[in-house]
Amino acid sequence: YGILHGKKINAGAGRMVWGIFQHYDYLESNVYQVGGTSVGLGLGYRSSDKGSVSFIGLIHGAALLMGGVNSEYSENYKVSFLDSARTYNMGPGAHAKLEAILRFSFGSLYLGYSFWWIHTWDGAPGDELVGMLSPKIRVRIYDRWYLGLEYLFYHKQGLYDNYDNTDVRNNEQRLFVAYSF
Repeated sequence: YGILHGKKINAGAGRMVWGIFQHYDYLESNVYQVGGTSVGLGLGYRSSDKGSVSFIGLIHGAALLMGGVNSEYSENYKVSFLDSARTYNMGPGAHAKLEAILRFSFGSLYLGYSFWWIHTWDGAPGDELVGMLSPKIRVRIYDRWYLGLEYLFYHKQGLYDNYDNTDVRNNEQRLFVAYSF
């Protein structure tokens, strides 16, 4: 995401920024595909970096201009110029994102949650409600190198006009190495 227009505000020992943000999301695994472009309001806070612990918090609420999510029923809706049936429903909706980061001298803790509501314009008629929770821990192992562990919880409810509703849940664990620059 990025800021299109905003204003910085001093907030005690920290700083705040509020404004209009744009988001581009695309997440894919063997279980889920979700993506979209959205524009909306956001507020961020960053504490002073002078102490041994710093905090960053962000909250965003946006209009989803166009989004897509995989659906069991989308294959029933063929697109004339595609060689095969599509695997997703698409349409406008809403998007929300919350993030909190605690930074320590030895690493960081992260907690993020994203939510998408997609009202199908093209595909199986109805609404898709998608949530993604992602806590993460990073620990410095050498200089700017980190070792991390991340947990992802994906939840999608498909509320359809002409089909049975669906409820899909998936979790993943990731071990990673990161370099900070």
